[in-house]
Formats: sequence, structure tokens, C-alpha cells
Amino acid sequence: MTNVPGPVFTQKETIDKPGIVGARWWQESIATEVPRRKALKGLLALGGVLGAMALIGTCASRAFKGGSLSPFSSKPDFEFANKSALEMQKEFGWSFGATGDPLVFDGTSTAPFDRAALDRVDKDLAPANAAHAPWFVPTLFQSPGAMPKSKPTGDPDAPPFKPLKDVIVPVMTSPMQIAFEQGRALAALLAVAPKAKDLAVVVDLPGTSAVAFAAGAAGILDPVFLFDNWPHPRGVVPAHLTLAAAIYYQPLFAKKRAESKSAQPMFVLDRNRLSSYVDDATQFDNRHTARMPTPEKLLALGVKDVLYVGPNAVDRFELDDLVDDFLAYAAANIGFHVCPAMAFEQASPGDAGAATPFWYGGSAQRNADFWNHWDSVAAVRTPNEVQVYKPKPRATPYSVGTPTSSTSAAPRPRPTNFGMVPVAVAVGTGVILGARGSRSGSWNRTTSPSTSS
Repeated sequence: MTNVPGPVFTQKETIDKPGIVGARWWQESIATEVPRRKALKGLLALGGVLGAMALIGTCASRAFKGGSLSPFSSKPDFEFANKSALEMQKEFGWSFGATGDPLVFDGTSTAPFDRAALDRVDKDLAPANAAHAPWFVPTLFQSPGAMPKSKPTGDPDAPPFKPLKDVIVPVMTSPMQIAFEQGRALAALLAVAPKAKDLAVVVDLPGTSAVAFAAGAAGILDPVFLFDNWPHPRGVVPAHLTLAAAIYYQPLFAKKRAESKSAQPMFVLDRNRLSSYVDDATQFDNRHTARMPTPEKLLALGVKDVLYVGPNAVDRFELDDLVDDFLAYAAANIGFHVCPAMAFEQASPGDAGAATPFWYGGSAQRNADFWNHWDSVAAVRTPNEVQVYKPKPRATPYSVGTPTSSTSAAPRPRPTNFGMVPVAVAVGTGVILGARGSRSGSWNRTTSPSTSS
């Protein structure tokens, strides 16, 4: 048998003290073994750190370049694409990408509110004159009861969906009260004037005021609403307030429909429809453009003149999306007038003859000047008075500056991705996983710059 030499021990120190008798012996081989073990452990630990860093880096690189939801996948699982915001709301619900986010209301009404009436708001606010029905855009009024057709498969942690009719409430504000009286004052002038029989009115005010103005003029004029969007908690256009105003006046509109069957059309627009949009993470692009009748259709309705009502003396002309429509009307020899809503002012308390608190010019004496000013050119009128208007060509992101109609076959210019929302789309299948801005979306736990339109 071969003797294998054992470890060598060397006496390093002798101890002979009270209670302690012994010696410290040292195994020399340990002196070199321990550092070696530490070194190996250190290398293993370092290797693990470097490996983890490499894995993280690889995952981040894959996520950044390809949009992979799995840290172990080398191929992208999704990409971002731009889709119609309205179509996404119709498919996945009005609050798409922001389910659970609250709507913010100003001036909530305390009047009795029949929530069941929301199911017929699109009917109660439809034109009374059947000839005007083709131009009615009921989109906004169809949103309260709309239910999603699908659920985003990539957003399972989103809060439960609530129908808009369960959260919408009517509103009434001071600007709405003023706009209502202004609309009523204009209607009183048109009711007794022969010139009004071939007139179409275009009301272009901020949503809630536009609805209120139309309510004041309803009966004498037939409201034709052109609100082509849905509310959204992050909507750049506060369409929920416009809808809330419509709900407040819904009983009045329903009552006035019986008086409007032979009335001239009043096209009602939301002046906020082209609001600035800058951040798709905090805003939802629910903008839309006006859809006006062609000149031929207006003439067929017996319209020979258009009165455009803007907010005030400074902001009294048409927005960019109406430029080409108005040029087309002028080319068809349809006359034009502009009159700011602020031309109708509250009568003074001492004006005992006032049948309404608002008059053109602010008094009963000046009210008759409306028709005297009607045929005056701008050069002899102040900006806060009614006057003849000639539309001017101008090229904008929404117009080419030539006479074309928004409802004709000719395409209109629009800003890039106007009315669009970025969504996460599964690569290969094309299935929409959810809105890019959804806080609960799994894609927001990774990063991908890949976007297609």
C-alpha cells in the first residue's frame, strides 16, 4: 500500500496561561487554498453579474428594437400603429385606453334628470325637417348607450368597462345661459323677416355654447348637429361637455321639433373640433372636421344665403376646415353674412320694452338695425355687427384654398395622423392588443419605437 502524505501542521504559538493550555497549529496548505477558493467564488459571482447584465441588455435591446413582450424572445411580439380613434372607440368602448379614468364636468345641473332618456337622445335632437336629415351627424348622440364589441387582448388588467350613459350628467353653465339668450334673440329677428325664408344659419361656437345657442333658436330654426366624435376621458376635444349640454336641453329640443318641421336649417358645429393636439400619451385625439352639404344640396333646400355665427368680433370668421366649403358656396352664388354671437347683448334693466333679455346691439332701439346692417359691407360696419362677407382663399392644413365641398369625392388635406390613436398590434396576426397610452397595457412595461400608419 502506498502511503499518501497527510497535511503538514506546524506549531506557531504555545499558550500557557491560567485556564488555557494549548497550542495554535496551522495547516500550511490552507494558506494557499483559502485565497484560491475566494478567487473562484469571486469569479463565479462576477460571471453571474455579467451574465445577468448581458441578459438584461439583450432583453432591453430586443424590446427596444422589436417590441418583444418576452425577455427570452428574439423576435418582436408587437408593433405600434395608428388607427382611427373613433373606430377604436366603437370597437373597444368609448374610454379605450383610459378605462376607469373619470370625466370632469363643470357646472353640473341639479335639475331632475331622466337617465333612461339617453337611449333616445339621437332621435330627440335629430332635425325635424326630413329634408335636413341627410346632413345630420348623430355620432356624438349615439355614444351614451354604445357597448364595446371586443376587449383588448393585451390589456387584461384594465378596470371594468362602464357605459357612457352610466357616468354622463347634464351641465348648465353661465356661458350656456348667455348663448341660449343670444340664440333666442337671433331667432326672434328671423321669425318676422321675409329675408329669412331662404337663409341657412351656421353656428360655430364652443360645444356647450353651440348647443345652448341652438336650443334658444330651436323652433324658428331647425337644428342640424354636426358633432362627429365621441367623448373620452383624455379627449383633446371636451365632447363629454357638449353631450352633457345636449342632455340638459334634450327635453326642450324634443318639444321644439314639432315647431321646426318647416323651419330653415341651422347647422351646429363645435368650434373645439380642431383643437391643438401635441401629446399622444396624455391626450386622446378625438378631433373631427365639419361635414357640410355641397352647394348643390344647399340650393336644393332653397338656401340662397348663409349667416355664419362665430363667437365674438375677433374670432368671427370660419375655421380652416370650412374654407373650401365656403369658397364653393360663393362660387355657386350663395350669399354670405357674418355676425358674432356677442352682437346680441343683454338689455339694460331700464329697457321696459324688452320681450327678451338680449337684443342685437343690446337694446330694443338698436335691434331693428340688424336688417339695416344686413346689406352693409364690412368697411362701414364694426366687427361686432352683422355684415356682408366674401370668403377668401387660403391654404391650411385643412384646406387647399379652392372651391371644393367636404362631402364631395375630392380628398381634403388633413394634418398627419389627425383623429388617430396609437395602438399596440400583434406581429403576424394583426390583432389589436390595446391603446398605446393604456397604463395597464403590457407594452408599457417595455419599449418599442416601431410605429406604422
